[in-house]
Amino acid sequence: MSTAGWYPDPAGNSNLQRYWDGEGWTTQVRPSGTPKRRRAPLLAGLAAVVVLAVAGVVGTVLTRTPQTQSAGSVGSAPFGWYTDPPAYCREGAPSHRNSYPNDGWLHGGGLTTRTPAEWRPGNAPRLPLASDVLIAETPGATIALGALRIGDVFDGASESLAAVETCLRAPNELLKGAPAPTGPAYPVKVPGATSALRRDYQLQGANAGAVSILIVDTGAPESLGLAITVTTGGDDRGPAATELALAELRAG
Repeated sequence: MSTAGWYPDPAGNSNLQRYWDGEGWTTQVRPSGTPKRRRAPLLAGLAAVVVLAVAGVVGTVLTRTPQTQSAGSVGSAPFGWYTDPPAYCREGAPSHRNSYPNDGWLHGGGLTTRTPAEWRPGNAPRLPLASDVLIAETPGATIALGALRIGDVFDGASESLAAVETCLRAPNELLKGAPAPTGPAYPVKVPGATSALRRDYQLQGANAGAVSILIVDTGAPESLGLAITVTTGGDDRGPAATELALAELRAG
């Protein structure tokens, strides 16, 4: 999440928004409740910042204002572990699968990709914030695909990315380490998709490695696509697997 502005409080306070300064959460909060426009293009969450200068007062207005999340206690903590993630982190239906062809490719959340080697299915509940989840294990890498149901939390690029980051900063079976961003989020092209937003991370802790998270507008009216790639363990085959999975990722 690179754009400074007001977002759902990651501490989960139900009636507050917290200010993100472009690098981290601050201690500034305000009441939530500003209506937001639904289903504008994902990239509207990145750009569209209007600077108003009236009588020497400069204000920044985001075109999308996210709503609230649920309980927790994080404050302005830096990236790293915390133990009380919002309830939405557990409210997906990861084992509910749509129908896909049995063609050896990876399918989930309206997304398709592949790996350079054989893969085995992982445990879908390792990504409990999403639905229609496929987790593929291949030497040195894990690739996860799923769908985020559009609603108060998952609605737009920056909002959805921040929400996924929040979930993955709590102890989880997918990363088994703390993700620290290596730079701001940036738009990428995914064939068949309206738009997509990606952010990369270093995985800290005993299982050091790299993580990428993509939020993809697949054109589905009720959901956004989610793709996560993870490399750990120092296996040289891992980076090649995730690079191919990201290069071959497409909607459909």
